[in-house]
Amino acid sequence: MAIEAVKAGIIGCGNISGIYFRNSKLLEALEPVACADLVMDRAGAAAADLAMALRTGRKHRASGELTFHVLDVMLAFEEASGAGRHVELQSTCERPAAMPPGLAVGQVDA
Repeated sequence: MAIEAVKAGIIGCGNISGIYFRNSKLLEALEPVACADLVMDRAGAAAADLAMALRTGRKHRASGELTFHVLDVMLAFEEASGAGRHVELQSTCERPAAMPPGLAVGQVDA
């Protein structure tokens, strides 16, 4: 049985938003149709960075591996604060490529 995709908007286009766009292609039940952010340039830059990565074959700056690591860090903070002790992280990830220096506002690649 085919699943009808839910149309969704991505609210907040900070550093992690790219993973939502990328992983939405893996979920046949989700179709992102819009993105928004209080900072208009951020919404456009998130979409443009993903498009540039797809067009040039560059690895996108957000990945499932990075998302998992961020969640692991957040859960470790919660566990450590509740237990009052240090907590070992279970994940690692490769640092994403930095944005090239000297880009104009809205520009995503040199």
